Amino acid sequence: MAIMAEPITKWTGARARRAGRHFDRAQRRRQDAALFDLLLRDLDGAATVLDAGAGTGYLTLALAPALTTGRVIALELSADMLRQLEQRAAAAGLQQRVVARQAPASASGLADGSVDLIISHSLLHELQDVDATLREFARVLRPGGRMVVVDFRDTWIGRLMMLWHPRGAHGPFSADGLARALEAAGLREVTVRIQGERLLALARR
Repeated sequence: MAIMAEPITKWTGARARRAGRHFDRAQRRRQDAALFDLLLRDLDGAATVLDAGAGTGYLTLALAPALTTGRVIALELSADMLRQLEQRAAAAGLQQRVVARQAPASASGLADGSVDLIISHSLLHELQDVDATLREFARVLRPGGRMVVVDFRDTWIGRLMMLWHPRGAHGPFSADGLARALEAAGLREVTVRIQGERLLALARR
């Protein structure tokens, strides 16, 4: 599948393998225990879930077992990370519940209103055009569908982390700034919670 215009991913080769191990570490899973509970609490087994910036399947493989006839669309720009994700899904017997899709977050190629839940974890700060990506999320989310965003808050830690990101990446967010961006994309019932160095945003279409 051809990759549409967006910054070239830095998650390739050995870096993708190291990142996969880092993203899936036990400490991160403990940190996100409340997030997993939030996502799974009202998840319909027939839902279509979009995991935007899925990486090697950190969230995809946690959500897929809760689905019966539904599926998780794992959207990721890095072919290397998607390859790891597909291998892990097959090893867990989840290949029928997981659809790997290589495309930029701002141009998913999915149909209008085709997704029930979107989760974006630590993706938006890497992008050059956050607004275009949020508009794309709003387009593919069905009316009444929900979106959950986790990303870095604008603190010294968040700013320091950006030294390892490509020039032009958006960087961390203020709570108000993230809320305004979600609302400008056409999302409603927007709430943003501060959780240490991160923000948790909830919204509906």
